[in-house]
Amino acid sequence: MLTPPPPKIKRLKTNGTRPVKSRPEQENLSTAQLHRLVLAKQLEALDQQMRVNTKLETVLDKAEEILNNYITPK
Repeated sequence: MLTPPPPKIKRLKTNGTRPVKSRPEQENLSTAQLHRLVLAKQLEALDQQMRVNTKLETVLDKAEEILNNYITPK
């Protein structure tokens, strides 16, 4: 008994170009808008890092105070 040939895989003919995909909103922004967006994100990261550093300074100051009290008897 003869079996039918396997189905052919149909491929999109693109003539050497890539198929167009929908782009996220950021890709539609101008270069200046993207630059502003990057700067805003960097500013947020720096602000967060400053808050972390302030907390670390507080912890280190407290640790120094505790060590000084431990080392120097009253």
